[in-house]
Amino acid sequence: MNAGSHGAVLSSPADVFAVCAKVAKATGCYLTYSTKTKKNIVPSAQCKADGEAWLTSLQSANHMQLGANFLGSVPSRVIDSWDKVSEWIRFAAKTPLNAEHKPVPQKVISSVLYLIAASDEACGGIGLPDGGDTGFFGLVSNWRLIRRGTLCRFLDSNVVRVLPKQHTPKFGLNIRNLTHHLAFIENSEVGVRWNINPILDKKRASFNILLVPWPFEVLPSDIQASVRESGTSNMGYFDYVPKADVDVIGSVSSLIERAQSMGQRVDLVVLPECSINESQWKALSKVLLLKKVSLLAGVAGRGAQGVATNSVKLKVPGNPGDLLSQNKHHRWKIEKNQIQSYGLGGTLSCQSEWWENIEIKPREVNFFAFTDDLVVCPLICEDLARQDPVADVVRSVGPNMVIALLMDGPQLSNRWSARYASVLADDPGSSVLTLSSLGMVNISRPPRGADRRQVIASWREAQGGFVEIDLPPGTHGALLNVQFVRETEQTVDGRGDSGVASCPTLTGIHYV
Repeated sequence: MNAGSHGAVLSSPADVFAVCAKVAKATGCYLTYSTKTKKNIVPSAQCKADGEAWLTSLQSANHMQLGANFLGSVPSRVIDSWDKVSEWIRFAAKTPLNAEHKPVPQKVISSVLYLIAASDEACGGIGLPDGGDTGFFGLVSNWRLIRRGTLCRFLDSNVVRVLPKQHTPKFGLNIRNLTHHLAFIENSEVGVRWNINPILDKKRASFNILLVPWPFEVLPSDIQASVRESGTSNMGYFDYVPKADVDVIGSVSSLIERAQSMGQRVDLVVLPECSINESQWKALSKVLLLKKVSLLAGVAGRGAQGVATNSVKLKVPGNPGDLLSQNKHHRWKIEKNQIQSYGLGGTLSCQSEWWENIEIKPREVNFFAFTDDLVVCPLICEDLARQDPVADVVRSVGPNMVIALLMDGPQLSNRWSARYASVLADDPGSSVLTLSSLGMVNISRPPRGADRRQVIASWREAQGGFVEIDLPPGTHGALLNVQFVRETEQTVDGRGDSGVASCPTLTGIHYV
C-alpha cells in the first residue's frame, strides 16, 4: 500500500477501529482474551502508549495531507498491523464461498485486537465538550460526528457507525468489552444525532433536575377510541389529548420559584410523555429560556397528514432552536388489564386490543453531551421496554444517564419500568431516571391492598439501589441533586480508563 492510501486510512482511527471490530465480531477472534496463553497479544501498556502516540500524530492539521511525512509520526506497529489486517481482508474477499474454512491466522488476530485497543486510546475525549487535548483532530472528529452521526471518515453510516462511548460493561465478553471510548454499531436502521451542548459550569458540585409530573390530573375520558379504522373487529386505535386550558407555565414557574426559595438552582426541568401540546411547548420553553433553565418534555402534536405524534423535545439556554425532536418508536398497546387498572371501561372495550394512534417515523436516537461527565439519552415509555431496534445503540454507547418519559402508573420497584431500568444500570452501567404524570399515577387502580402512594418517578444507578420518588401530600414536584462520581473501568485486555468513567449519583431529593 502506498503512503497516500496508508495515510488516508490511518488518519481516521475510527475507520480502522470499525474495520477491525467488524473482523473481531464476525470471526469471534476476541475470544482469545478468554484463553490462558493469550498467544502473541500485544501488552495493554504498549497498546495504550501507541494509541497516545497515534493521537499526537493526528493533533496537527498537517496530517490532512495524508503523505509520508504524516506516516513518519504514526507508530510503526500501527502501520504494520494495518498492513496485516488489510492484506488478510483482501485475501478473504477473494476466497470462494464454498472453500474450506480456515482459521484466522494468529498474526491477524493479534493485529486486529491491537488496532482496536490503539484506536480506542487515540480517540479518548472525542464527542465531549472539553474533550481533552485532541487538537485539530478532535475538532474535525466532532464536526463529523455532529453532521453525520458517526466518527468514521470513509465508511458509510448505513453500514457501520462508530460513536463515542461512556461506559465499558463490567460483565460478559463481547465486542463492547474491548473499548473505553469507541462504540461499534453495524447494520442498524436507527439514525443517530450527537449534540455537544455544555450547560453546566465545571465548578458546580451538582446537576439539579426538577421533575414536574404534569398533568396533575388525567381523566379516564381523556383516552378515547379513535375514529381510525383498524380493519379487524378485535383491534382498534385510541387517542389521548392533553388538556390545553390548564396553566402549565404558571405551575412550572411556581415550582421553580419554590425550589429556588430552598436555595436550589434548577438546571433542567423534565415533564413526562405527552404532558403538553406543541403550543404549550413553545410557550413554556420560551419562558424557561429567559430563566436560563433547560427543558426536556414529552410533547403531543400533529404530523403533516394530521396524524398524532408523540415526541420528546429539548431546548437549552443559548440555543434558540429545538435541539431535539425525537419521535416515539413503538405504539402503546392497551389490553384488558390496563383498561381495568386505568378505569377506561367507559370508553374502550375490553374485548379488543387498543393501539396508540400515532405516526411511527424512521427510528432515531439522540445523545446530548452536556458536560464531560454527563451524556444523556432520552427515551419514551415503550422505547424503554421494547428496546429493539435502539437497544444495541444505547448499550453500545453506554450514556451516563437515560431519561425515560412515561405515561404510566406508579413507578414502583416491582413495575416493568424498574426491571428495564435495572438492565441498563447493570449493562452498560447507565443511571436511569423514569418519570410519569401525577394524573396517570392517580387514575391507576392497583389490586386491593396494593401500594397507592404517589410514586411519580424512579432512579436507578449502577452502584446504588432503586429509589422510588414519592410525592408527599401538598407537593407537586421533586428536585433531584445529581453528582458525578468517577470510577475506573477496565477493558477485557486490562486497560484502565484513568478514572474518567462518570456515574451520575443521586445525592438529594427536595419536594416542592
